[in-house]
Amino acid sequence: MSHKILRCYGFTHYEKLILIDLIAYMSDKRQCYPTIKIIARNVGCSSKSVERYIRELRRYPPFLVEAAGQFPHGIGW
Repeated sequence: MSHKILRCYGFTHYEKLILIDLIAYMSDKRQCYPTIKIIARNVGCSSKSVERYIRELRRYPPFLVEAAGQFPHGIGW
């Protein structure tokens, strides 16, 4: 699946990295709960940037991206 994300047009480099990171946390589940700080460390950007990219990813229908606190149900699709 992650190789298909790399080919997606319209996503920024970091949005793709965040999606790949989330897929790695999901394994065979449909939800995962990594913190913004952990995602930022894994993809190599700031926590504020991750928050901004997640807000952008929420605009795409196939994804339900929510973050703890602001989005209490975790991240999934």
